[in-house]
Amino acid sequence: MITPEEASVRPLISEADTIERLTDIVGEACNPGQLWILPLDENHCQLPIIIPVAGIPQRPTATMMHNLMMSVRETLPPAGAASIVYVLERMGSRSVTASDRMWAAAIHRLAFVSTLEVHGVYLSHSGGISVLGSADLAQRRIPVSSVRPRGLRSRTRSTRPIR
Repeated sequence: MITPEEASVRPLISEADTIERLTDIVGEACNPGQLWILPLDENHCQLPIIIPVAGIPQRPTATMMHNLMMSVRETLPPAGAASIVYVLERMGSRSVTASDRMWAAAIHRLAFVSTLEVHGVYLSHSGGISVLGSADLAQRRIPVSSVRPRGLRSRTRSTRPIR
């Protein structure tokens, strides 16, 4: 198991680095529905903050994602976060489900309207850790930049309120 001191100086450069770290920290799924948020600094080193969001619904809701985005945007940048590793934890096989795809797409939309990049979206399942990548989203044709929940503004778009 990696210590917080080691984690703060060992950057997560590759997918293999990230999977190894997540295996140490999160491991195989033991919760039916949980989202883990691990912020990284500008050098891709893990900050000493891990946020578990327990009891997440099978499918993300606009309200939940809005609240999550507000929390992430207001608390993590002042702590030095530049990007985030997200881990969706659920019991079951490593096969990507429709629910997993919805969560991955919602997380990417969240990043689209927040100030933090997505370092990666991973799945903690009964067999370990795997990547939820763009190919998984493409299976369902869910674009990463798909429609945002109403009332949220993109940081790259107009600053006028959405009506």
